[in-house]
Amino acid sequence: MKDILVVNGEVIWTGDDIGMVEGEDCIDQQAYFRAICDIGESIFYDEYGSKLFEYLGKPYSETNKALIEAECMEVLRKTEGIADVENVAFEWVDIDGEKKPSLRAKYCYVGSTNKVETVFKFAV
Repeated sequence: MKDILVVNGEVIWTGDDIGMVEGEDCIDQQAYFRAICDIGESIFYDEYGSKLFEYLGKPYSETNKALIEAECMEVLRKTEGIADVENVAFEWVDIDGEKKPSLRAKYCYVGSTNKVETVFKFAV
């Protein structure tokens, strides 16, 4: 699996060529993109995306936290290359003096039994 390398919303260039990401890094990038894309936003794939920002736009509560975690769990399960999602944990973290939403996820890639822990940070 390969894709264009995107960091902080910017396509990365290596000289005159577009940077590429592959393997497990590509899977992580695809999971992140699926999470930050609103469901129905893609004109090619109706089911691509999530309802994450719908939940992030509501006041914080334990119920809303559970909805966010359930949505992120579903996003990871739908991402090609991810085999088993062990858990997700939503939290607000301090970044440069501002509270930002963050998701810590633990999962396995297809064909592996090693658990990987990843952190996705979301801009709101």
